[in-house]
Amino acid sequence: PSTAFPLDARSMFGSYTAAQAAAATAENAGSSNTKYYFGMPVIVFENDVATMYIIQGDKTLKEVGSAPIPDNATIELSTGGALQLKDWGKQYYKFHENDTIHEGSWTYPGTMPTEGVAEGDFAQAGDVWYQYDGAAWQVYDGTPHATDWYELTQGWKAGLEPKVVSVEGAGNYAIAWYEPSTTTVEGLGNIVSSLQTEVDSLTERVGALESGLDVKVDNTTIKKGGDGTLSVGTIEQTQVNGLATAISDAAAGAETNAKSYTDTNYVPKTSIVAQGGAAGSVDAASDSKVVSEKLLVDAMTWKEGM
Repeated sequence: PSTAFPLDARSMFGSYTAAQAAAATAENAGSSNTKYYFGMPVIVFENDVATMYIIQGDKTLKEVGSAPIPDNATIELSTGGALQLKDWGKQYYKFHENDTIHEGSWTYPGTMPTEGVAEGDFAQAGDVWYQYDGAAWQVYDGTPHATDWYELTQGWKAGLEPKVVSVEGAGNYAIAWYEPSTTTVEGLGNIVSSLQTEVDSLTERVGALESGLDVKVDNTTIKKGGDGTLSVGTIEQTQVNGLATAISDAAAGAETNAKSYTDTNYVPKTSIVAQGGAAGSVDAASDSKVVSEKLLVDAMTWKEGM
């Protein structure tokens, strides 16, 4: 080349918009329908900045350049290749309160502490640490924590806080995630703040759910007041499932019970002997029938006449 002219003039564009328009016409290499092909490099020189792109198979442009390099102290690459905060969603420092240590000059087993001792407490006899298991003191292979401490834990939870920590190497620092302390005012404040955030979020979701409920009523059996309160209105018997059958069964049962009670406690009308219907002799008279008032008076009158 004897002049400042690209060997392939198709690859030079004065604006990103023009390059996009060209990429939109691209096809597989070898096609005679277009001048642009998938995988073709193009350069956009705009605002005194030159940027190279590659035409993709979906007719879009992908910038060519060095991939971002995370510092692995504050930013890192996830397993999927995305940039994320260091240790995000992977691990954090779990908070632990200090162990309960019974101070004193103890000897094992004779003078170990007995008052106010709870399971998990510690006491030292000589150079040996002991831990109370709820029933007796047992030798503890280690040293209890006299102060609050943190434990690196795999997993993740809400309310974690990022803190700057020193790492191996002079002057090197990184981000680490910590569970708030439950024994300091600052830690409790952070916990309350986290809980308040969750409560506010829940309140918003409940509010959205309530506003999305569109209740329709018939204003006869169910009525809706001006404040949105629902109440029961007038319900016809035919609209109550099983009501007719229940009433019929109840009526039949009442009739049966009434008949049974009457048969047991009252004299049937057919067992009342009216005037002129008395038996002709004592042997022919009934033991269970009763006489009417008129028959009785008539009989007494006959006796008085005698």
